[in-house]
Amino acid sequence: MEQIVGDQLKHQIFQFAGNQEISWTPPPQGAIRIDVDGSVWNDQHAACGGLIRNSDGDWVVGFQKNIGTCSVTEAELVAIRTGLEVGKLYNHPMVVLYSDSMDALNLIARECVADHPLRTIITDIRELIFAREEIELHHASRDTIRCADYLAKEGHEQAFGVKLIADVPERYADLILQDKPCGFS
Repeated sequence: MEQIVGDQLKHQIFQFAGNQEISWTPPPQGAIRIDVDGSVWNDQHAACGGLIRNSDGDWVVGFQKNIGTCSVTEAELVAIRTGLEVGKLYNHPMVVLYSDSMDALNLIARECVADHPLRTIITDIRELIFAREEIELHHASRDTIRCADYLAKEGHEQAFGVKLIADVPERYADLILQDKPCGFS
């Protein structure tokens, strides 16, 4: 973990250890929150999805990606990498990312051996993390990242590549509204 006060970089990639979000919480003022999830069907067909919200709980953008064939852990890692890549497009200095995969978060936080089969994607994620001014990774229950879970499941039906979703799909409007902090409309 790297945390330097002042104008230096601050990274909290170990912050998730032992802490699981119980209810959706907004990111700090001026930050964005990225919720991500992977989905794998019985035939190992994988997809991922997620969304970015601002500190008021408003939808910034959603995304889906049809991955092809891979393991559950790889799908979760692809979700994290894709979320960070999409988040990079919005150039916020602070990012708070939530995933329900403790396995994926642990792989990112720990040193992996040179011949680890997921080393490339883990390295990609770490590079995205350390290229940012401030980023935190957190573990969340599936209940607190429901929209990401639904977007990931729907990603199976998409063409390969990343699909960006600019507006809140009507079917998710109630979920987004439920999560919004009290006092915001």
